[in-house]
Amino acid sequence: LTPGTYDNIVVPPGVLCLMQASAVQGNIQVLENAQLFAFNNDIRGNIEGDKAETMQLLNNTIGGNIQIKEGETPNNEGFDVFLCNNILTNGNIQVEKMKGSIIIGDAEPAVAFACQPNQLQNGNIKVEENRIVPFPGFPTSGLVIRNNDVAANVQVFKNRNAPPKTVQGNFVGQNLQCFLCGRTEFRGQGRRPVLLACGHVPVIEPVPKGPVSHSARSALRVDADRAAR
Repeated sequence: LTPGTYDNIVVPPGVLCLMQASAVQGNIQVLENAQLFAFNNDIRGNIEGDKAETMQLLNNTIGGNIQIKEGETPNNEGFDVFLCNNILTNGNIQVEKMKGSIIIGDAEPAVAFACQPNQLQNGNIKVEENRIVPFPGFPTSGLVIRNNDVAANVQVFKNRNAPPKTVQGNFVGQNLQCFLCGRTEFRGQGRRPVLLACGHVPVIEPVPKGPVSHSARSALRVDADRAAR
């Protein structure tokens, strides 16, 4: 897609769309078996993947929601959902009924390259009823929700298949609910979860009362090795 300004974008079934350095006044819709790779864009509305094969969104500013549902990559040939360093000014991230690898936020050490976390300035993250399959060659890349800054809630429910499934280092402004291994791993309010992964005991630290700057939130993060001990 040629860089420019668009009203709305629809990616037709089976089509691969690479968009970068563009502005979208409305919404982006990605249809069945289509792929979207979107980098460094300003999107005023929503991004919807409806049975899409691949949704990889990096370094975008998004005014609405990211909603991804009911898709998969044939033969698990790539990261099905990869959301990295996006700023959502008012919207939510929702991923449901996908099959494959789901990365939301900082991907290290699950994959071999750095990825900055997402910022949800007023919204929630909800990941539910997905069939988790790690990307070949990256055995810890099944489900990773790591180091995101979320103003409201994080909910992770009913994601099938064996580990790895990790929720780690997120700053959650309201509630966190995780059901990672067929049981309640953690429920909390007003605290920041450090590590949630099958087989590990969650470690939590209190969040200071009152406004917290982004730099202060980053300083609160605790190394995963400490949490895993």
